[in-house]
Amino acid sequence: MEEIAARHGGKVVRVPVGRQAAIDALSSYRPEQIALAGEGTGAVMMPQFRFVYDGIASMLAVLSMMRDKGRKLSEILGEYPRYSILKGQLPLVTQRIPALLAELKERYPDGRANVADGCGSTGRTAGSTCA
Repeated sequence: MEEIAARHGGKVVRVPVGRQAAIDALSSYRPEQIALAGEGTGAVMMPQFRFVYDGIASMLAVLSMMRDKGRKLSEILGEYPRYSILKGQLPLVTQRIPALLAELKERYPDGRANVADGCGSTGRTAGSTCA
């Protein structure tokens, strides 16, 4: 996300997991300051559609972009790098989270940990999946 935002002169703002956290963060910006908001599920919210998660609104935005640029979707997507995401769930005991995060940081020293959702040394917060 950072690479694509930078390409367009924007920045990525990360907030805790959950729809309400995204909506709360969006309320501190003017609609013209935001290109889109989203979450790891792939759901996005766009200011022109009043920040609702709506697949039809997303589809209309993509179709409008294709019309405005006069290009196929494959041509537009071809300009962007390809990324993949690996997701999974592990049953965790809250007391073990700090040790597990430390082990992951040691095992993947080039990785970047994002604990904005509360998966840090303080344990579980509302909306997190740490426990």
